[in-house]
Amino acid sequence: MRYELIGAAIAQYASKWLPGLLQDRMGPGDDEISSLAGGSSWKGGLHMVVAGHKDEIPMVQLKDQRMIIESLISIIPQQRDSASCSFLLRLLRMANMLKVAPALVTELAKRVGMQFEQATLADLLIPSYNKSETMYDVDLVQRLLEHFLVQEQTDGMSPSRQSFSDKHSAYEGPQRINSQNAKMRVARLMDSYLTEVSRDRNLSLTKFQVLAEALPESARSCDDGLYRAIDSYLKAHPTLT
Repeated sequence: MRYELIGAAIAQYASKWLPGLLQDRMGPGDDEISSLAGGSSWKGGLHMVVAGHKDEIPMVQLKDQRMIIESLISIIPQQRDSASCSFLLRLLRMANMLKVAPALVTELAKRVGMQFEQATLADLLIPSYNKSETMYDVDLVQRLLEHFLVQEQTDGMSPSRQSFSDKHSAYEGPQRINSQNAKMRVARLMDSYLTEVSRDRNLSLTKFQVLAEALPESARSCDDGLYRAIDSYLKAHPTLT
């Protein structure tokens, strides 16, 4: 089967067996745990509906959800665009919340980095589940951005592209343009993300600065988005010197 068909089948399966996957901007409180554990569970291929108060839901259901996520991460095709970036980020959000094996979370984060320019702001507003001081998981987004930059550098240094002769230079041009366009889209995305998370009074100046300076200067044709983010951060942190 073509990899994009496998990815579509996995996304359809996940939307059916992982309640809450398609909900937008869920919070880190009990309501989300309820949405994940309270609707259904996976028992040997059977869909079991659970009735009763959310406090009565057995924790084994969360283990079932974790098992499904770990299985899906391990079988997603390796090719870029086999699954949408939005789907991968939603899966990553649930993997973080349910404490999926760190190696699988890292693998999924790398997959997101391969197509990070396709992400939206809503996709990146992932709540902190590790008792972090910040409302959103800024450290995770920083790692995703780092994976994107590493992937871009790897693509640029690949032997297949380095070994082209002059007569093949016409094929390199579009690749360089696409890479630059991807960086510019990510820059706009990160400026919007910084503007959103800057309102969090617990966001440290160091974390804000690291994200703001992560991309090369060439990624921004205009700095207006970055200025808006800085202005928003200064307003939310009036005690800064």
